[in-house]
Amino acid sequence: MSPEAAVKGELRQFLALAAYDPEQFWTRAFRTVSMLRARVLFRGYPCGERVCVGGRVQLDSRGRVAVGDRVQFLPGMIPMRVLVHPAGDLTIGSDSGFNYGVSIEVRERVTIGQRCMFGTMVRVADAAGAPVTIGDDVWLAHGVVIEPGVTIGAGAVITAGSVITRDVPPASISQGNPASSVPLPGRSQFLRAQEPVAPRRSPTSPAPSARP
Repeated sequence: MSPEAAVKGELRQFLALAAYDPEQFWTRAFRTVSMLRARVLFRGYPCGERVCVGGRVQLDSRGRVAVGDRVQFLPGMIPMRVLVHPAGDLTIGSDSGFNYGVSIEVRERVTIGQRCMFGTMVRVADAAGAPVTIGDDVWLAHGVVIEPGVTIGAGAVITAGSVITRDVPPASISQGNPASSVPLPGRSQFLRAQEPVAPRRSPTSPAPSARP
């Protein structure tokens, strides 16, 4: 089938969906437009599959930006602002989500893990010699401020309005200005459930031979 025929087939299915299920049609249309906006916004940078830019994102990058699969930038009344300076390096892990009003400024390196959730008006900034690292499965509530040189461990939860000035242990909850951390019961079990399960070796498969 030629590309033109494939496009026409997709268009017929899309129009049929509009007549059959208008709500699903508009949901799908919004998602399609959001994915197209992501391709335009991050053109020239590594960008994963099914990245959606549903809201306004102001990207000013003279450095490096890499976005993982299925990252979502949600719509809202205030745009998200991303500023990457010439020597800056911003990495966003797969399945992370950003609400409106988030601000990220990168002078050296900001690394955001997988499945992170950013609430509204979160601010992240590093500095020369003071990179910021946010582990997997971190939740940042409304108005959180991340100061330069901070490492936030996997599975940490930061409550609304907290200011993070020092490292946060994994599977903990932090709150206050400056924030202090305490262990979060049950969070470690949740993190273990997120780990991929290694495939089991068949009982009939020969064991790997040891090298001499």
